[in-house]
Amino acid sequence: MNTTELETLIRTILSEQLSPAKTEIKGNGIFQFVGEAVDAAHQAFLRYQQSPLKTRSAIISAIREELTPQLAALAAESAAETGMGNKEDKFLKNKAALDNTPGIEDLTTTALTGDGGMVLFEYSPFGVIGSVAPQY
Repeated sequence: MNTTELETLIRTILSEQLSPAKTEIKGNGIFQFVGEAVDAAHQAFLRYQQSPLKTRSAIISAIREELTPQLAALAAESAAETGMGNKEDKFLKNKAALDNTPGIEDLTTTALTGDGGMVLFEYSPFGVIGSVAPQY
């Protein structure tokens, strides 16, 4: 799955799942209100959760691939706009988050069996993160 296909998939998910009266999608997923962003993220997550692991892996790879070259600029803009921290530390923080946040590799299935029966452990992703980012 290439970047264009991934972007089309994400836009389709958002447009199918969001009611226009409730949430207005602005360019690049930027929302006026946090509640709108949370609603959009929840709807996208519900669709993402139903996606096969191959699709999830492609999405995570594309996000990492697209953001990596932009980390330095995002760090500099964030430090300048907020007046907090410095661009070098923000770059390292963002790079660590991008490279070290697990993808689908944490979604392994494990089964334990014994005389008392069987227990199946299936993990699933959860959570939404909001952030303060430079305004364009």
